[in-house]
Amino acid sequence: MTYELVSTSMMTLAVLRMSSPPLNAVASGLRRQMAADLARIDEDSTVDAVLLMGAPGVFATSLPVAELEAPVSEISVPGAPSLAALCSQIESLSKPVIACLDGHVAGAGMDLALAAHARVALPNARLGFPDLHVGLCPSGGATQRLPRLIGADRALGFLLGATPYPAHAPICAGLIDRLARDRSLQAEGIAMAEALHDGGLWVRTRDRLDGFDAPRDYAAAIATWRKRSGEGRPDLQRIIDLVEAAPLLEFQAGLAKEEAAHEDLRDTARSRGLRRARHSEQRCTALTEGLSGGCSGADPRGLSIAITPATVAGGRIAGAAALAVISSRLFDTNEARALQILGDTRFHLTRHAEARGTSGDPAGRVTALRDPRWLAEAQVVFVTFAAEGTADPAEAWAQRLADLAPHLGPETVVLCVDAGRDCAALAPSRIAARVIGVTLPDMDFTARLAELAVGPQTDPQAIATASALLQRMGRVVVPGPQGASLTMRLFDNLMATTDRLVQAGVAPVAFAQAAQVRGHARGPLELLAQVAQVDPRGYLARASAAGRGGSFTSVLLRDGIAVPRGGRSSPLADQLAARLAGGRSWSPLPEVLASAFTLAIVNEGCRLIADGRAEKAEQIDVVMLQGWGYARHTGGPMSKADQMGAVRLVQLSEHLVRMDPALWTPHPILADMARVPGARFIDPAGQGRPQHQLAESDVA
Repeated sequence: MTYELVSTSMMTLAVLRMSSPPLNAVASGLRRQMAADLARIDEDSTVDAVLLMGAPGVFATSLPVAELEAPVSEISVPGAPSLAALCSQIESLSKPVIACLDGHVAGAGMDLALAAHARVALPNARLGFPDLHVGLCPSGGATQRLPRLIGADRALGFLLGATPYPAHAPICAGLIDRLARDRSLQAEGIAMAEALHDGGLWVRTRDRLDGFDAPRDYAAAIATWRKRSGEGRPDLQRIIDLVEAAPLLEFQAGLAKEEAAHEDLRDTARSRGLRRARHSEQRCTALTEGLSGGCSGADPRGLSIAITPATVAGGRIAGAAALAVISSRLFDTNEARALQILGDTRFHLTRHAEARGTSGDPAGRVTALRDPRWLAEAQVVFVTFAAEGTADPAEAWAQRLADLAPHLGPETVVLCVDAGRDCAALAPSRIAARVIGVTLPDMDFTARLAELAVGPQTDPQAIATASALLQRMGRVVVPGPQGASLTMRLFDNLMATTDRLVQAGVAPVAFAQAAQVRGHARGPLELLAQVAQVDPRGYLARASAAGRGGSFTSVLLRDGIAVPRGGRSSPLADQLAARLAGGRSWSPLPEVLASAFTLAIVNEGCRLIADGRAEKAEQIDVVMLQGWGYARHTGGPMSKADQMGAVRLVQLSEHLVRMDPALWTPHPILADMARVPGARFIDPAGQGRPQHQLAESDVA
C-alpha cells in the first residue's frame, strides 16, 4: 500500500489507497502498512488533508476469519496495530481524513470510515456490519462512533440488521456527508477536503454529539430494540448495551467496554461455530479457484444464459439469475410450455420487486427462446432435464446432451442440474470437458449450496465461469466428485440413520424434536418430504441398491404415506414405524438423538475423505449447512465433532455400535484423532494439521 500526493490550488492531499486483494480485508499486514503511512503523513507539514480510498468496487471489508481466532489485543504481524488502535490513529490525525466509499464497505471497513472526519460515497456503495454473522460485536469502535452520528435507532438498525444499505438510503443520512453523483469519487473527496480546509473547522467523530441531542428518543429506541431482540441472543443484547452506554461513558471507556464485549462473545460456542462456518465456505471457494487453474470467470452480468427445457426448476434458476441482474432465455421445443413457465417466472419476479421495493425490471430479464440456433451464442446453458417416465435416466441424459451438442458454441459451458450423475461421461466428446454436473438443493428454507461435479478432464475455464455465475446468483460453491454427489451421499446417510433409529424403536416425531434442539432448519423426515417432491425415484433406487428397499423412509415414499412434518405425528407413518421396530421402544433425550446423527455424518465424512471424494472436511460442513439446513451456529457436523471432541464421540459410539456397526463404528480417522491430543477436523486459525493429514508418528 502506498500513498500519493495530489495538489490543488488550495491544498495538498495525501491519497492513501488500501490494497488487500481480493476483498480488501483489513488484515494485519494492511493495518501495519496503514499505520506506518499515516504516521509519515502526520509528520509531513506539506500535507493538508488525507483521502482514504479502497480498490474499485470495494472500500474495505471485515477482518480475516483466521485473525478472529486470536484475542483482539494480539497481532498476527509484528508491528500491526489492532483495528481499534488503527481507528484511533486515523481519528487523532492532525489533519482531516476523508473516507471515499465505493462498493463494499463492511465490518472493519465501516470502522475505518467512521474513524475518518468526513465520508463521501458513490451511490452504489453498500454499507453494513456483518459482524453478527459470526456472532460478534464490532471491535473498532463502531458501537461508540455510529450513535454519535445518527442516534440509537438507526445505529442499532445498522448493527443488528447485519444488512448492507446503499449509501443513498435514509438510514445513512448524517453518516454520509456527500454523494458523488456528478463527479468522480476522488474529485468529490477533494471537494470535501477543500470545504473543510476553507471553513477551518472539522470535528472528530468521538467529539460529535449529533446523535445524542434527543435523550428521550435515544432511550426509547434502546428499549424498543431490546424488546424486539428478546433474551435468547447474547450478541444482540451486548450490542444494545454498548449503544446504550455511548452517551453515558467517556469515549475511551466506551471503547474498552466494546473490546471486552468482543472478547466475551468471541469465546462463546455460537461465535466459534459461526466463524467455522464462514471459514469452511471460504476454504471451499479457494478449492474451486484451485481447480480453475488460475482462470478467472467473466463478469456474470455480461453472460448470455440459456435454460432448457422450460421446467419449474428452470424457471427458478431464471428467477435467481434475474434477481442477480443476469438476463436469461428459456428454450423449449414445446412453445406453450415455455410461455407458461415464462409467465409464471415473470409473475413471481414482479411480486418480489413490489414487495421489496426494488428498482429496475427483473421480470424483463427473462425471455423465451424459440430458435435453437441462438444456443450457439449462449456462454452458459443450464440443462434441467429430469428424464421423467424414462426407464433409464442415464440414457435419457445422454440423448438430451447429444441433441444439444450441435447447437452449442465452441466454448459454451453446460451445467446439468442433476444430483450425482456423471453427466460429462454421458456427453459427446466434443463438449464433455465443458459439461459440469451441478446439485442445487431446492428447499422451503434458504439452501444456497451449488455442488459442482468436476474431474481432471473438466476445462478449468468452464469451472471458473460456472463458479463466478453461481456465486453471483447467491450460491455457495463446493467442488465435488463426478458421479457421486457429496450432497446426496450425506442425505442418504441421514436417511439410513433415521431408518436404523426407527428400527431401534425411536418414534418418528422425535426426529423433529432433536433437530429443533440443535437449531437445524428441518428434521430428517421433513427433508425426505421435500426430496420426494423433486426426485423420489432417485432416492428409492439408491436405497434399494444399498439394501434399504424395505426401510422406513423407502416404504414411506414407495407407498405414498404422508411423511411426518413439523413435529406432528402421522398415524400411518407411526404404524409403519411400530411394525418395523418389532415391539422395541427407545426414547432417548433429543440431544442424545442429535449426537447419534452427528456421529453417523462424521463417519460418512471420514469415508468420503478417505476415498478421495472430498478433499477437505470443510466440504462436508458446507454441504450440510447450505444444502440440508444444518444449524449454522454449530459450524457444521465436522466442526461440531471438533467441539464435542473425538474422545467423546468414540465413547458415544460404544452405546450405538450394537445397533448398526456400519453407521456408528468410529472410522479409523476418527479413532486416530481420539488418540492425538488437540487433533481436529477443521482449524480456522491455520495452525496445526487437519486430522486426515496426521503423520503416523502422531498416532504411534
